[in-house]
Amino acid sequence: MPTDEALLAKILAESATTQIANSLGMDPTEYAKRVLHYAKNPKADVQVTVLSPAEEKAAGIPSVDDAMAFVDGMLSGAIPVGDEHARTRFAGNDSAEKKSMTAAGSAARRGPAEAPPLPGEPPRR
Repeated sequence: MPTDEALLAKILAESATTQIANSLGMDPTEYAKRVLHYAKNPKADVQVTVLSPAEEKAAGIPSVDDAMAFVDGMLSGAIPVGDEHARTRFAGNDSAEKKSMTAAGSAARRGPAEAPPLPGEPPRR
């Protein structure tokens, strides 16, 4: 049986590995480790669920075309975006920073998402 290092090298050698990792905002090596983890542990809970278009629609998730039409509408001015959105408050948000948050909030300043640690790994900071 090949070693984990040999399997990781094989996964990393696949051209799709880097493409998929980049599209997820992950380091290719970290992505390859996750692939290896799930390949070796097929009963492990997967942290991503892929839905069919019908399941997405039933769950109320907009299609890509609907989302693009919404963004295009905002950019063209057909869907008004004004101060009423910037003034939106949630109960208890009193600080100046919280009051100035927009739809993007502070998440836009955090950088790319980081995958949660694998089972048995220490928490990441």
